[in-house]
Amino acid sequence: MNLMGLVSPLSPPTSHPRLALMRLLQTLSIESMSMSTKESDTSTSVDDVIRLSAQVVAALMDLLSRGHPIRGLAIATLGRLLCVDEPELPSGASIEQPFPPRGYQRLVLAKSTLLRAVEELEIGFGPGGGTLGTETRQMLENADRELAIFERGVRNAKESLKQTGP
Repeated sequence: MNLMGLVSPLSPPTSHPRLALMRLLQTLSIESMSMSTKESDTSTSVDDVIRLSAQVVAALMDLLSRGHPIRGLAIATLGRLLCVDEPELPSGASIEQPFPPRGYQRLVLAKSTLLRAVEELEIGFGPGGGTLGTETRQMLENADRELAIFERGVRNAKESLKQTGP
């Protein structure tokens, strides 16, 4: 039986056994995603890991002060997970849960999360945020470029519709 299933209903996310188990499960899930060779294996768990990471971030934000290095690391991890290509839905499947968002909204959330992570890392690790701060800023730049490409594609599609007429 899943230990998280036993602990979750009985304790708040910030409690010691639950938070520790969520962080362990998060680490193991990310590791298993990176070791998986089949795309279908990882696609089913990316959204689950993002939801778990969001719970970890929420719990750490309640426990730790702004700029704490562990809090900055957790936010950066969530931002990086949101940047992972979202899984393709099987044909005929519908979105059951509203979080994490899909498409453009997911990129916007990734960008805002990475911005928050950079701020926290600069407080926790000093100006620049250390190596993790540099890597997070690079991911933020990549997310900005991807958003610009997406917006340009939408703009081009609208212009081509106008040119072809009704």
